[in-house]
Amino acid sequence: MYPENFGQLAYDYSNKKNFLNKSAALLRTVAKGFPDLDCRVKKNEGGIAVGGDVYLYVNGVEKGVLVTITHSPISSQRADGVICYLQPRLPDKTGKFTVLPVNAPNRYVALDAQRIQAEVQRMLAA
Repeated sequence: MYPENFGQLAYDYSNKKNFLNKSAALLRTVAKGFPDLDCRVKKNEGGIAVGGDVYLYVNGVEKGVLVTITHSPISSQRADGVICYLQPRLPDKTGKFTVLPVNAPNRYVALDAQRIQAEVQRMLAA
């Protein structure tokens, strides 16, 4: 189960490490829902003054989705400021999914593997 509150992430390495590890585990669970696609989980610890980020890259045939779990001090969704959002990715000239469409807003989703999987699936099918 994903924790409801990691506490202070910036300037608290123990909480930050727990956040990064639990978030990576959640996104690995999401990735298991797409066994036929290229999925990669990456962590960005960032500096001491930030909570860090965890990413899931889901690369489909014609498009991809980037799932980000991060910490935002202005988020009112959770006491710790942790949020999850998805962004569509399109292929660049080399075929890598690096292009973020300008007209595609972030899609915010609850920190739940099934809800994230469902939204990724919708985005890949659109």
